[in-house]
Order: sequence, then structure tokens, then C-alpha cells
Amino acid sequence: MVEEIKPLPRAVLGIDVGEDFLDLAVLSGSRLRRARIVLSDLDAAPIARLRGRLREACPDLGPGWLVAVDSPRLPRDLSLAQPWPARRAQLPPSRLLDQTLRKLVRRLNPPLRLSLYPTPVLHDFAHQMSVCDKPHLRAAFAALFPGVPTVAGSSGLALFTRFMLAGFLTFAAVQTAGACALEAYPHLQWQLWSPLALAPKRNSGKALRERASVLHDLRRWLRVQADLEPATLDQADAEILAASTFLSLRQGWLGCLRQRDEGSFLLAIPGQPGLNG
Repeated sequence: MVEEIKPLPRAVLGIDVGEDFLDLAVLSGSRLRRARIVLSDLDAAPIARLRGRLREACPDLGPGWLVAVDSPRLPRDLSLAQPWPARRAQLPPSRLLDQTLRKLVRRLNPPLRLSLYPTPVLHDFAHQMSVCDKPHLRAAFAALFPGVPTVAGSSGLALFTRFMLAGFLTFAAVQTAGACALEAYPHLQWQLWSPLALAPKRNSGKALRERASVLHDLRRWLRVQADLEPATLDQADAEILAASTFLSLRQGWLGCLRQRDEGSFLLAIPGQPGLNG
């Protein structure tokens, strides 16, 4: 279901998730701030410690903040509608949020094609934790899924499980801080808000220059000042989440896809106040 986000946030935080760190872009008032949070030493009480680091970067983080996180909220076979961590009554072959989002972007003008990372089930994360050599990810798994044992043998999904586990941890920390956290996807926001197709990330120099140019234009429209241009593609991804959200607010409509088991996906789409579905 597509819903309009109310009340409107007073500050927006975009978070690009990596398995060892988070890149933050904070938009509040007329200023853009950046920060990086290291995750690799969060090997004890990871949710509380990450919440503390988020509040160091954003001292008033809490109610009234919208946080766009570049990650799913939980494994595909778990449900937010039941006591945590509970299994879904019926397991879809792919997330219902992903299925709905693909249909929605195909209806845009021009239509978009969307590739999304598959979200593994909890068993795949348990497999990866049995061979993971990063204490902070093992600590995150234990804190997020208490009582769930690791399972011997790798699932072959290390890329997805490691960065998504950091994303699950980020959602938990943001939620306990009292802010509103929604899933978001930088690649989609670049497609929606860039006038031209951008160079792929494998061409890192050109890709960063083109993305920095788009962000410069968005800041000019927003009348926002930035101390520094993005130095990495991760910083650029964090900023496009924050900037496109703020622009949607200025245009008068900001929405989300909401699914009771999976959570909410941010819809910061130019000029789309009449979406329904």
C-alpha cells in the first residue's frame, strides 16, 4: 500500500550501509553535514553503542527525524507483525515490497527497470555467521536474533548477508533512538532525480564526478550549503537519499510503501502526489 508520510519530518538523515562503516548525510535547515560511523569495533552491546554513535553525529536524533537506510530491515522469512524474531506465516519467493516497487516504477513516465539485491532468509545469515571473521557482525547477529544458533557451512551469500546485517543493526539503533526509519535505495533515487543516465560505479572517477554534479544542482534548488563535496561514491549515495527526500517534501508529497511483515520503503518520487496502489 502507498501511504503519504505524515507528519512531515523536521530533519532527514540518509545512511549508506557498509559492513564495516556507515556513511551519513544529514539535512536540517539550510545545512548539509556528513559523518562516518565505524562499526568494526562494535563487538559488545552493538545496538546501544551504535545508537550512541548516531547521537554523537546527530545530537537531537529522535522523534521528528526521518532516516533513509540503504538496506532491508530484516531477513525475508521474519515478520515485524509478530513478537521479534518471529517467522512469517507464508514465505514469498521474493519480498512483497520488491514486487510492488517494481510494478510501481514501471508505471512512471518514463518507466524504470529496477534491479534489487535478493534478501536472504534467516538461515542464510546463520550460515554466514559460522564462517564470518568479523566480531562486530557476529555480535550484531547475536543481539538481533537472540537464541538463534549459527549453522556450519557458508551459504555463498556473504556480500548480501554481511552488509544487510549491518543494515538490520542500523534499523534497530535508529528505532530505539525514537526516529522514523525507512528502507531506501540510492540507485533508484539516482534514476529518479538525475536528468541523464549516470556512469556505472565500476568507472569510479567519472561516476563520482557525475553524481557530485547532480548533488550540486539539488543543493542549489534546496538552497542548502555543504562544507564539502562527496569524496566517495558511498558519501554520494547517502546524500542522494537525504536530498531527494527533502526535495519531495518541498514539492509537497513524500510517501512510502508499507507492508506489515517487511516494513516501509521510502518513495521520494518527483511530482507524484497522485500515486495510489
